[in-house]
Amino acid sequence: MKFYSCILVLILCSSTLLTCKKTEAFFTDKTISCENENQNLHDNDISEDLNKLLKDALVKEDYERVEEYIEAGADANCLYNGEQLLYYLAKRGQISAAIKAVAHGADIQWMHPAEKKTAFYWAIQFNDMKFGKALLDRGVDVSVRVGLNEQDYLSLCIERQSFPQNKKLYMNYDFALLFLSYDYVKSYLRGWTGTLYQLIYRWTEKTPELIETIYGKDYQFPDEIPVLLISILNKDALEYFIGKGVDPNKSYYDSEEDAFFTPLELALLCKGHLIAYGGGDGVRYDENSDEVQNI
Repeated sequence: MKFYSCILVLILCSSTLLTCKKTEAFFTDKTISCENENQNLHDNDISEDLNKLLKDALVKEDYERVEEYIEAGADANCLYNGEQLLYYLAKRGQISAAIKAVAHGADIQWMHPAEKKTAFYWAIQFNDMKFGKALLDRGVDVSVRVGLNEQDYLSLCIERQSFPQNKKLYMNYDFALLFLSYDYVKSYLRGWTGTLYQLIYRWTEKTPELIETIYGKDYQFPDEIPVLLISILNKDALEYFIGKGVDPNKSYYDSEEDAFFTPLELALLCKGHLIAYGGGDGVRYDENSDEVQNI
């Protein structure tokens, strides 16, 4: 009898001990859950405080503080005066703070709804290689067109305007070469027929280097691109393409007329073609003109 009593006592003790452990685990789990919720609330409060401090620093134009708050965890995509933080900083030439925003997850593709410009647009305008590289490393969408005139990034790189004076400067080839050093950029440009036109319009002694960077030294220029026609205003460009094996006596397809013409025929007929190709007012070229003689 005593033996059975002992067993019963042991069973009851074990049951009590197990219940205590379960109760302890229950309260421990609840305590951890509450601690996590409190921590999340605390983190949210800190984020809100940082965002307020960030905007105060922007009002005061204290960009060193702006960098500190971005580093501490302020929202790199917040809007200020209707502009995303990265765009706001880039537009004002605050490049160090802008790079900090890029490093902390700012949306590099954000486009101003009215101005139609992006952070990369301002990187080109300010000719800032470090900022440009930070954006390109993240993956710039090179297919977009920026500004009210819907300009591509390549033409911006090689015909840069100085902000805010808005004066045309010499082609920004160092930035262009940085732009073209990325495989995804070259891949897009090789597939876009406008690439060659943009380069020819803005021809300088360095243009061949850019062409070969994009297409390669042994690239065979396709017949559907009348490279000689759009080069007739520049003898150096003509010589380059003839040296690449483009035949000046060969007929090239003109999509506007849906017919084939030699560059000479098109230069003489003109019919407004040269307006589209940067060739002036669209008048017919005289047989003795420099443009025709170049061909």
